[in-house]
Order: sequence, then structure tokens, then C-alpha cells
Amino acid sequence: SNSNRNDVGRYAKLWETFTNDLTDFENTTRGTTFDLEALQFRSGGSTSVLQGQAFDSQSTVSIVNATNANPANASYTLRVYLSSNNNISSSDTLLATWNYTTDFAAMQTRTFNVPAPVIPIDTPPGDYWIGAILDDGTDSFTANNDTDTWDAQQVTVLEALADLEATQCDAASGTYYPGDFVSVTHRTWNYGDRPADDTMIDFRASTNNIISTGDFQLDLRNYGTLAVDDDFWFISSIQLPTNIPAGTYYVGTIASTSDNELTTVNNWVSDTNTITVINCPVDLNNDGAINFFDVSAFLSAYNTGSSLGDWNNDGILNFFDVSAFLSAFSAGCP
Repeated sequence: SNSNRNDVGRYAKLWETFTNDLTDFENTTRGTTFDLEALQFRSGGSTSVLQGQAFDSQSTVSIVNATNANPANASYTLRVYLSSNNNISSSDTLLATWNYTTDFAAMQTRTFNVPAPVIPIDTPPGDYWIGAILDDGTDSFTANNDTDTWDAQQVTVLEALADLEATQCDAASGTYYPGDFVSVTHRTWNYGDRPADDTMIDFRASTNNIISTGDFQLDLRNYGTLAVDDDFWFISSIQLPTNIPAGTYYVGTIASTSDNELTTVNNWVSDTNTITVINCPVDLNNDGAINFFDVSAFLSAYNTGSSLGDWNNDGILNFFDVSAFLSAFSAGCP
């Protein structure tokens, strides 16, 4: 034809003999030796995927019997590979192996549905190709059993990072002695793309409302794995260390994980209110324990005439001071 496909049509006629010769040529070229060809591996959804996760949809691959052979119903093995280039081979990373049972007629194309492959978690981020290879035992000609070049699907592997954010820390306000327990309501989210393994919550007491690892540590607890778009929201009973100095503190938390994070600037949060820590009066050596050493410290002060021995603060060291101390010692501290 030499028509312009618009307003002029000039068509050439093929002689019947020439047409028959073309058909005979096609039939002879196809032959009757069974030969499958793998074509067009394609993702059914997004071509981007996070490390360690599956694609969001299944894939498909077209398998063609471009011969005159008409085999019986049979099983076929298809292996899916991840490659750094568009030449898919068995030396690439094997993602999955699937088996299909089907009946190929002569000159027929079948579409195999391939479940969404999972990308190994240790795959470096970057551009890759996914393709499939038919088992070598499928047919007598194996050179076309893989989905190479444009028949491979280009994909992008993304680093899925965790991202912890501490959003709440509320300590029950009040006055406490060293060794007392404080009720702390705390909440931590994972807004990242991957679970946060070994999520640690570090409880700190700060003299200001900025929480850091330089503040006084109260406790460090492992709360396990925090899933994506999920949170840990607990009321924890935290014991004040016996060696915490008296003072006014903001209680806060610092979250951390054993995995890499997108950012750590949002990992801490502080209470908006404060707690007050005072030393127990009868804990004279300030070790957080009420025991014989405190009695010894009182008697030493009493015998040396120290003001610490004037327990009732009347300016006189006498039996009434001993009695008052022993009464307070017996009562202990809340």
C-alpha cells in the first residue's frame, strides 16, 4: 500500500500463491518442536518497594508457545529473580519459585499470575530489575526462557527506616523521697516505614524541660518491637534511685531502637509539670536506706554536740532528742 492513510487509498493485492507461500513459510518456521518463550514480566501495582517487604500487588508474566506443537496438560516451574541489570539469569537473587499446571495449545499465550515477591531486607537501596526464568527442563530450547531486556520489570528498592517520636510523658506531681515509686504515663509512636526493633524507653529526671542523656537516669526499659504507625502507651511505675539528689525535676523519656532511624530529633519528650525530691529526715547518710548506719550517724552527731543531734530543734542535746529520733526512725519514711 502507498496510501497516505488520510484521504488517499492505494492498495496492493497479493497473489494467492504468494499468500500461500507465506503461510507455508510460517508453519515450517514454527515447527512442531515444543518451545516456550517467557515475555513481559510486569508488576500489577507500584514498582517501588521497601527493603524486607513485598510489592503491593501481584505480577504477571506472559508465556508463549510460538510453535505448532500441542502438548498435553503439564506442570511448569517459574523462578523469579532480582537483578542489578535487565539480563535476568540464575546467578541473580532468587526471590521465589512457583509451579503452574496448564495446557498449552499450538500458537497460544498463557498469563501466569505471580504472587507479590518479597525483597530481601539486606538489599541495598537502588534500581533493579525483576524477571522470571522457566525451568530448563520445560522445553528443548532454553535460550528464550527468561524475561530479558524490555521483558524485565524495572523496580526501585527503598530503605525503610523506623522513626520514633516521643509524644507524651506525664509524671504524677508531688513530693517524693529517694527510693519512692513515681507513676509515669508515657507514649511513643513509630511514624517510619519499618518496625522499630528493641524499642528502649530511657526515663530521665532533668532540672529543665529539655531531656538528654546528660540528665539523671531513672530507668531504662525494653518494650520490644514497635510496628509501623503504632504506639506504646503505658503507665509505668518508675522507682527513683536512692542516690538521686534532692531537688525539683522534670521527668521525661528518650526513645531509641536498635534499627536505623530517619531522624532522632523527635525521640524525647518532657513533662510540663515537675516533681520534688526531698531527703528522708532519718536517712542521715543520704544513701536512700533507713538502717543502722543512720542510727550510728545520729549517735555520732549527738555525742560530738553537732546540731544534727538536736533532733527536736530546742537548742539542747538531751534524752528528748534521742527519743524523738528513735520515734522517727521507727516510723521510717513514706
